[in-house]
Amino acid sequence: MAYCSPTFSSKTLLKYKHGLAYVSNADGRGIFSIYGIFKRADEPAKMTYNLVNILCYVGGEIRDGFFFEKLKESELVSIVESNFRMAKGKAFFQLCPIEEAAKLLVIPCYEKAKKRGTEIFKNHEVQRSFELYERISCFCSCGNEEEFVLAKCGCEVKKAFTHLDLRRPELDAWWLEKTELNHLGCSAPPPPMNFPESETIFSGSDNMIDFMSEANNQRERTSAWKKRVLEMFSTSENFARLIGAAQHQALWYLWKGDQKMAITMLDSVNRIRKDQIEERILSAKIPVVELFLNLTQIQLAKMGECEGQHSTVDWQQSTEHFCKTCYSPAKRVMSGFSSGSWILTCVEKDGKGMIGTDASRRNLITALAIVKRIESKAEFKTVIDFSLKESLEAFLEHSFVNLYWKNKPTPPMTESLIDDAVCDFVDAIDCASFEPFEWAKSCTEILKDLMEKHCHEKLSKTNITDVAVLFQKAFESQIIQNIEKVEEVPQYASLHEDRSSLYQLNSVMTALTVAPSVVSCFLLKWKNKTDFEKKKALSASLNEFLASMKKVYEGYSKKSLPLCLREDVDSSQSSSICKKRQCACQDLAKFQDYVVELLCGTRNPVSFLSCSLDGSVSLSAALFVDNCGELIEDMVLCHDIYIYEEIMDADNLEGFAKCPRLAGLCKFACSEIYTWLKIKMIANFKKSVWKEESSQEMNHCMCCGKVACEDVVLMKCSACKAVVYCSSECQRKDWKTGHKQKCHILRKP
Repeated sequence: MAYCSPTFSSKTLLKYKHGLAYVSNADGRGIFSIYGIFKRADEPAKMTYNLVNILCYVGGEIRDGFFFEKLKESELVSIVESNFRMAKGKAFFQLCPIEEAAKLLVIPCYEKAKKRGTEIFKNHEVQRSFELYERISCFCSCGNEEEFVLAKCGCEVKKAFTHLDLRRPELDAWWLEKTELNHLGCSAPPPPMNFPESETIFSGSDNMIDFMSEANNQRERTSAWKKRVLEMFSTSENFARLIGAAQHQALWYLWKGDQKMAITMLDSVNRIRKDQIEERILSAKIPVVELFLNLTQIQLAKMGECEGQHSTVDWQQSTEHFCKTCYSPAKRVMSGFSSGSWILTCVEKDGKGMIGTDASRRNLITALAIVKRIESKAEFKTVIDFSLKESLEAFLEHSFVNLYWKNKPTPPMTESLIDDAVCDFVDAIDCASFEPFEWAKSCTEILKDLMEKHCHEKLSKTNITDVAVLFQKAFESQIIQNIEKVEEVPQYASLHEDRSSLYQLNSVMTALTVAPSVVSCFLLKWKNKTDFEKKKALSASLNEFLASMKKVYEGYSKKSLPLCLREDVDSSQSSSICKKRQCACQDLAKFQDYVVELLCGTRNPVSFLSCSLDGSVSLSAALFVDNCGELIEDMVLCHDIYIYEEIMDADNLEGFAKCPRLAGLCKFACSEIYTWLKIKMIANFKKSVWKEESSQEMNHCMCCGKVACEDVVLMKCSACKAVVYCSSECQRKDWKTGHKQKCHILRKP
């Protein structure tokens, strides 16, 4: 029953001819995902791969998808391992040939979606992901699921389990959520029976009689609740859902090698289908149905949502550094709680979504107050755009999570909704006569119209109205009512006349607003890098290292170094050159050799800097393993002064050298190389972003944005061949405005 996390390496790729797939277990909603790795028809020595993820609902819906094309083996291994780490404990993957996953799982979902007559593909990326699976499915040797099961299990009939173990991790999500029970019109279940100690039961006949009576009443209440749930749950949609989930899990178990569990799932499929054909309600004796009912009672009891229970869940408390619903960063608790706990600022204690986090709300309120004061939004448009986007993402995720899951918009729907809403919200700001409460009403109407436009397939009119009402109340109480308070701050009163202060404030606020997005993007790319790529991004060559030390030595050769000395040391003596002729502080070459040996040695006083035998110096990758990205954000905002303070700490002066002056020079050299490595790492990140942007923009002119058509012919830049233009005028204009700096970086090696 124990589940082992999948492993992936270059050796795994050799096992399958066309590619391989990691198939997740189906959750209680009937949703599963597949990570497909497609081998491209390249030369064996230059083999590249496509990584294609697709998210499906067993009842017939392709909910989302994305893909990476032309990945090298090292890039592929890094990305897959990173995704497995993020999915640990949430999804359980099994390995199988890519053609089998496509034929037996993806194609049936597509066929069911066509029969339903709804929009199949939410965007081009989802459609492209499906097309790759459709193309590979023709290589599957099995025509359908029955042939596959027969090939795996043979003709021998194996007896199915009569009950399923509730502790199986892959089935842990097979229960009905409170929102679904409400949707079905069913009450909460009675709490499970609490068994008293055996000494209490057998201490007297009255105690035994009371216990037996209570247990009998509990069994009757539970049976009545299960009967009511099954009456309401036995719809054609839920029959298809249970059959699809059990079929999917049967295939999952066959790929795992557990034939008896696969037979049990297929036995449940046949019994559920029989109940549907004979128009009966679902039987509670079917193993899969029994599992759903029992786990529902257990899970709701844990959450304090059973009949007669009062939920004491504080939704703001978290053990993670981020919100599991909207992935907003949490705030670390410094006192008053157990160590290592976090507070979510994107949700209220009762679970209602808030307008973003503390940081995004603060930035949005300040920007809107300044816009009202200076009667112009151009200066703070970037701040408002980013703050609104982050705020809407958090609010809508927490609002939609309280809906019945089938009514929850898909990720592509939500993404389109937010993008349009941000643009329309900003356009609705009338700078000449900005009235915050009137603007809030306009935003509510805009959001309502956009939900009807993008989410009409999922949200009912009642759902749309409810979300709009929640948004207006939250927006007015958390944003609008605080604008006036910020507007009264004295330092903002003169911004209309003091343009220099305005630009300085704009610069600071833009950095604060954009930093979280930059950090999350950096961490995602950092996790997907190979160890070699990380080491390269964090390393400097010997020549660069020597240049940094030369800069420090020449800059401080005639200056005192009071910052690195203890207070009890005479700074006048330490500021002069050491009297020892052989001391490394008297000669540049000796100083450089000394620092290299210091960072190479076992007594290296700077734990996050190291030097290899070839003289290259590296920043430790351990600094960037924190998933919350605190150090990265500090670097972006230039708040990493504590790193320099650790280097310049006067208490560890003798750890660098016995000569105070030499120790001071070593400290400044370490600070200089840390700065250099930090800048190099950020530049490496910018290069990868520019390359991605160029690959995404190949279908339209880099300068004017014209899309390729019969009248517009796009031509590549002759140097980098990474961007395209519709005319030589556009190319010259873009060269002057920024491509000149990017061109050499975008060139292929």
